[in-house]
Amino acid sequence: MELNICHLYPDILNLYGDRGNIITMKRRMEERGIKVNVEGCSIGETLDANRYDIFFIGGGQDFEQEVLLKDLGNGKAAEIRAAVEDEKTFLAICGGYQMLGQYYKTWDGVQLDFTGAINIHTVGSKERMIGNYMFETLPESSGAVVVGFENHSGKTYLGEGVSPLGKMLKDTLISKNVDVSGLKIEDKLNTTLALVSVDEKGDRSFSFYRDKTADVSLTKEDVPQELIQNADILHFGSVSLTDEPSASATAFAVESASKLGKVISYDPNFRPLLWKDKSIAISKMKSLLKFVDIIKVSEEELELLSGKSDLNDGADELIKQGISFVIVTLGENGAFYKTQNYSGSQKAFAGKVADTNGAGDTFFGTFLSQTEDFGELLKNKDKAGEYIKFACAAAGLSVTRSGAIPAMPTREETSEFMKKYLGS
Repeated sequence: MELNICHLYPDILNLYGDRGNIITMKRRMEERGIKVNVEGCSIGETLDANRYDIFFIGGGQDFEQEVLLKDLGNGKAAEIRAAVEDEKTFLAICGGYQMLGQYYKTWDGVQLDFTGAINIHTVGSKERMIGNYMFETLPESSGAVVVGFENHSGKTYLGEGVSPLGKMLKDTLISKNVDVSGLKIEDKLNTTLALVSVDEKGDRSFSFYRDKTADVSLTKEDVPQELIQNADILHFGSVSLTDEPSASATAFAVESASKLGKVISYDPNFRPLLWKDKSIAISKMKSLLKFVDIIKVSEEELELLSGKSDLNDGADELIKQGISFVIVTLGENGAFYKTQNYSGSQKAFAGKVADTNGAGDTFFGTFLSQTEDFGELLKNKDKAGEYIKFACAAAGLSVTRSGAIPAMPTREETSEFMKKYLGS
């Protein structure tokens, strides 16, 4: 595989050593066996957007951005717009993404008309936003401290037809035929971000942006009672239990569903970085177990919730707490499951792993989508085994693909994958 990267104005837009992004991209691609060609294109040089797969634009101050205006008007702006329309990949920093917009108005009122490739505009302020930020990487990523610096004056505004992240997520769900009638959008709050790094084995590490974001701001009043009344299963995870008011809202929804006799499924999904300490996490994760009918846990989560590392003993302990159906996902070793009436295991559908992100959600979603008669499922070991097997196949197929939502297979794709895998 070979990729061509165009570095626009490398001698002008490189305010804080932005070309380091090029170096990083090139190295990471080469580590994956991808040949990378990097070409600079500056003032007076012709840009042919068709020649490139990726475009990089660094940052610059007002003066540097103004210097480029005439050159953009001599053909580059049209080529950049064409590349955006062709859905080429852009990495743009600060002044770089301002250049992709309609215009940038400086703090003293000078308007710089840019490419208009995307419908955004930026307005500068005399008061600059200056500050340092710092965060620690995960222990498995060396635990290093990363320090950053922010220095800008512009605020960027979205034009008509351009959606912020939360609205893009909504559109994505709709495109996958997910009912979003109960989704609430709060324009004054940001969308939570989970940043996932994937190593060469497909394993993940996480960092999160959740401070005062929309999901942790969910209140009891936001919980749609009508949807709960019409649901067959209420599903929740422990991520919504980390902060208030979302923790209380989640508890309210679970208790409401329980009173209505709904089946309740639970994914503890322990993420240490989301909790102040482990003891608080365990306490919160256990707080709603008495309402749960179906639970999916990893081996680590099983021990956290039951105090036992043995699969049988841990599952028995959760069943004693009132949970009817316990599933323990075992990664490349498949899954173990147990009820009061039976237990079983299923081997994984092993393939070349590209990305494990979303595998657990794929597994559990696939399992739940098959669960129409929960009472019958608790009695019928064969049916439960079929459901678990199909869920393992879906998860096995998903890890051969990159991404989360894009990697999740359809029912038809999973069936075909099973046939090929099993040779039937």
